[in-house]
Amino acid sequence: KRLLDGGIADAIPLHYFESLGYDRNVLILTQPRDYVKERSKLMPLIARAYKNEIPLVEDMESRHHRYNRLTQEIYAREEAGELLVIAPEKPLHIPANTKARRELIRVYEEGRVAANKQLDAVRTFLKEKS
Repeated sequence: KRLLDGGIADAIPLHYFESLGYDRNVLILTQPRDYVKERSKLMPLIARAYKNEIPLVEDMESRHHRYNRLTQEIYAREEAGELLVIAPEKPLHIPANTKARRELIRVYEEGRVAANKQLDAVRTFLKEKS
């Protein structure tokens, strides 16, 4: 059975979790707030490699639009107090599928620092509705 990354169809599964009934969501993003996803430069190769998988190619072709619309929605909803977002302050500069231990540890530590800065905000946000 061939399986692909679910992030192709749903990069940030906020709506899915809301459909399950979760109403206090803390989103931990891997890109800074000013990040804008671009169309994949590999689309011609992807289209050729998956020419018999038209829905997949269509999802890949439009995923940057869906991602950018969703992040705009997320930041508006955060402003309205409906969500809490934790995002890196600057780009992480790490390939998506790296196995370089030093780089993975570096990014992990950056995430810990960012999370610790937001810990009081997370506690407050989660208590507001309980």
